[in-house]
Amino acid sequence: MSFGVDLYQNLVIMLNFLPHSANKTEYDEVKRRQKEKFVNWIMKREDEMFHWPPALRGGIEKEVTNIQVYGADINPKFLNSKPGDVPISAPYLHSFPPFSHPAGVLDLMAMIRETWEKKTGSSGLLLDNPHPRIGPGKLEKVSLDFKCMWQAQEDGPDNSLIIEPDAKLEVEGTSFSQWDKALVVSNDLACGVR
Repeated sequence: MSFGVDLYQNLVIMLNFLPHSANKTEYDEVKRRQKEKFVNWIMKREDEMFHWPPALRGGIEKEVTNIQVYGADINPKFLNSKPGDVPISAPYLHSFPPFSHPAGVLDLMAMIRETWEKKTGSSGLLLDNPHPRIGPGKLEKVSLDFKCMWQAQEDGPDNSLIIEPDAKLEVEGTSFSQWDKALVVSNDLACGVR
């Protein structure tokens, strides 16, 4: 089963054993390089599986680049420095070495908090979606106007009437391309005589 491109909006990468430096700029640069490695690896897999044309590859790469990356060095040896039964999430514990640096507990807590906030504001990744979104095109609104009309049969011998469906479909979204397609499957509309 594939989750399609929606996986990237719900994916968070936590890099363990990524020591924090006391110099935030230095740490941010190390984390940026690690994220770049992941983005390149994911895009290589995307290119191998889907052979994205340049017009679509940009949209996929944008989704992949937006993946949140966090880093921490939750090495068990640091837990020995923790006083008694104090949880690692205790207030201010992240302000003192080794939990501030090299452990980076603040980044770990930020990942947990931001993931929780994002989860409560969305439906998350649908695990049972039989038709996940593959490319960057995203459907936002669809309307279907369906009518059954009687038409004269032009090439019939007796000019009999036939029922001809008339459907008008309007699709709105973002990042659509010439490769995107819409398939209308309706189980409550039909034309005919009983």
